[in-house]
Amino acid sequence: MIEYCNSRSMLMVLMFFCGLTFLEIVLEESVSQDALTPAERKEAILAKIENQYQCWIEEDIDFLDDCQLCSAVERLRDAPLVCSYNGYRQRVQCEYSGEVYKTCEVYDLEEERIFWMFETVVAFVGVLAGLNTALQRHRMSLHSKRTQALTPSV
Repeated sequence: MIEYCNSRSMLMVLMFFCGLTFLEIVLEESVSQDALTPAERKEAILAKIENQYQCWIEEDIDFLDDCQLCSAVERLRDAPLVCSYNGYRQRVQCEYSGEVYKTCEVYDLEEERIFWMFETVVAFVGVLAGLNTALQRHRMSLHSKRTQALTPSV
């Protein structure tokens, strides 16, 4: 497809995308000037969590749920507070304090699932690219044969 574009149209498209990138950078900078950086936000949340009583450190606990991904609403509202730290929570029953949420790490199975999903997408894109290349070569060979048939041999 790129072989059908002349240099002027390609230059115009390149300038358009450069302008769009510049505009996105300027808008993002203006929006995030007052906001905390992700590292600063994580430190502030960790300080809030540490200020709360963490019964799972000092008391015996029973795990009521597995480690779960917090919903978008929970992360947005910071309720429970542990959702804003890494996006995962686990409900536990402390022996004396009762039921609370604590932050938890992502299980290896979740990371493995995400990895294989990525690998599947990459393989699918690779197969599509290979099929596209084979189709293009086939079209080029047909075009070459037609051209040779039409031109007299010298």
